[in-house]
Amino acid sequence: MTKRLFAIVIGCAMLISLANAAAPNPMADVSPVALLRADQFDKLEEYYAYYFKNYNPKVASSYEPVSEAFGKIYYSSDLQPHLDKWVAAKPTSHVARLSRGNFYISHAWDARGAGFANTVSREAWRLFEQRLTQADADLTSATQLNPNSPFPFTSMITIDMGASRGLKSAATHFIAARNIDPSFYPAYSSFINMNRPRWGGSHEIMRQFAQNNADKVPGSLLPLLWVDYHEEMADRMNEGKDWWKKPGNWEQVDAIFKKLIPLEKEPNWLRTRYAINAHKAGHLDVLRQQLDLIGTNWAHWLVTSEYLFYYVHEAWPDQKAAEWVVRKANAELQKNPRSAQSLKMRGMAKMHLGHSDEALPDLKAALQIDGSMANCWRTLAQIYAGQKQYAQAIDAAEHFLLTEGYNEDLITLKGSALRDMGRHDDAIAYFESALKLHPALPQVDYALARAYLDKKDYQKAVAFGTEGLDWAEQFERKTGLRDMNWAVGTGYAELKQPDNAFKYYVEALKVEDEDFMLQVLAAIYHNGDIWVPYRERIVKAVEDNYRGYAKNQAKHDNALAEFKRKIAEPVAGQPVQNRTAANPAAAKRVPAAIVEANQCYNSAWGCMKTQQYKKGIEYARRSIELRKQRPWAPAYSQLGTLLMIDGQNDEALKAFNEALKIDPKDKMALSAMPRLKPAVKK
Repeated sequence: MTKRLFAIVIGCAMLISLANAAAPNPMADVSPVALLRADQFDKLEEYYAYYFKNYNPKVASSYEPVSEAFGKIYYSSDLQPHLDKWVAAKPTSHVARLSRGNFYISHAWDARGAGFANTVSREAWRLFEQRLTQADADLTSATQLNPNSPFPFTSMITIDMGASRGLKSAATHFIAARNIDPSFYPAYSSFINMNRPRWGGSHEIMRQFAQNNADKVPGSLLPLLWVDYHEEMADRMNEGKDWWKKPGNWEQVDAIFKKLIPLEKEPNWLRTRYAINAHKAGHLDVLRQQLDLIGTNWAHWLVTSEYLFYYVHEAWPDQKAAEWVVRKANAELQKNPRSAQSLKMRGMAKMHLGHSDEALPDLKAALQIDGSMANCWRTLAQIYAGQKQYAQAIDAAEHFLLTEGYNEDLITLKGSALRDMGRHDDAIAYFESALKLHPALPQVDYALARAYLDKKDYQKAVAFGTEGLDWAEQFERKTGLRDMNWAVGTGYAELKQPDNAFKYYVEALKVEDEDFMLQVLAAIYHNGDIWVPYRERIVKAVEDNYRGYAKNQAKHDNALAEFKRKIAEPVAGQPVQNRTAANPAAAKRVPAAIVEANQCYNSAWGCMKTQQYKKGIEYARRSIELRKQRPWAPAYSQLGTLLMIDGQNDEALKAFNEALKIDPKDKMALSAMPRLKPAVKK
């Protein structure tokens, strides 16, 4: 369960929490976040009372004001003291307890991070468990203060997931929410998600749950349970479009949306989900139709705003996505000049078109209307950093991190801005504090390597650079590898270790960027005396990697010719034959079986990232077989994790037990066992 899944669960709860009232909405321009920051608790209670009064669980309309009323409070990390004041000032308010409880759930996942269990630090686990305990206490109080509200019970299902309390506890909370409101789709959606294989359930249980409940309350949103089920099967079972091609699957989902959308006065949340599924199923005609109807007012909590450009590109391959967004935003702004969403999307589109100066007024205007729009702050930070306005970039990045929590790109941007301002020690301290809570951040490792290169601490530059590459390999990241390899190669070159430097430079040169090739060649020439024995191999590596890649072939050819000439020259008047490089003793050869085992282990994680679980299980079993002379606990835990996600709970339990025999402290096995054992007994 990640913070993103929590957002989906909470978003489901919030999107259906009111009907679209016939009378004008007196709260339309009120920001609950602003009220909370100003400690205006009476007005905040009035705000919530308005929406609860108009609550209708059978209508998905008017998502945006409800999202603002609830969700944004949960993700703004600076709001904790204000939430504490609210609870103290209004001790009988169930909404105050509900809001603070969900805030703690969100920030429990901020502490844990989205990585695998074995990447989470001891301190992160401590904060995760502490915050879930605090959330549980607040939500329990909320159920006592208002026994007729299904919202707290629904959120407690999320805690059941994170705290590994099992399906029995989740069932208790689901039944409580359902008894209060039999049509409350968020409770059903949370519970069907809890029944996924990774939480001890199975896909068959999910199917039966959807079948038993989708038509239980006529006129409700419960048919969406079938959509929950199909999304899981397509995304998690490595079926992809093949799942949607099976007779009846897409037809069922298509019919559900066609039935529900006409019932909504403002159906953009349903249209957005419809469009996403249509894209995954390969029905571009439906995707195009829904995008045209949604425009820039789509349900941005379902997917990040950047994905709008991606979907438009997919829908109309020959049309520029950014230009389409600008047109749609202009049309919406003519009707509603205060549409923060359209201002934000137009600003982002202008940046994509290369007009950063024109984007700034739109982004700033959007933030004046809604200061909690995280992607606005992100885009502002990126623009300011590109313009070398580092103080503004840092300020925008800090606003983003307050609103959204940890994000490695913004962490890197803020720290890099500090470095570019010459504040190397501040940048290093910031990066290292981020890694204490989230060790698996390759870009932050690279940024640390760069900072230590600037400080001429080459040992640490190499250490952090190689660590970043290790994480990138484990998670099969393809971005940033060029720069990380360059940093490690440069560190080794400065340490006069040409064997190691050469290896990483060659990896860096595999990126199709002729300007970067010149940068690497310049770094090699800077340390020319150590490269003499390597000159032929360097030239060959450059030629092999860059033949036909350069955008400017003449520039490439001239640079390579100049490099060949310079590297052949004597340095400081010394004859070439007298300049010998330090050649460290060759490392002991690693057995071929272990090399292959490591490759299989990394491939298995890659399969998990792409939801190819059955293929990942094969890699994991092969990795274990190759290590049978020297068993390794993480390999067994990896196999157990994949088997558990695939629904093979008995086999998963055996694998985790094997891991604990080898290493009784194996974090991944210890984390999985509590929630796996009840499922096996069942």
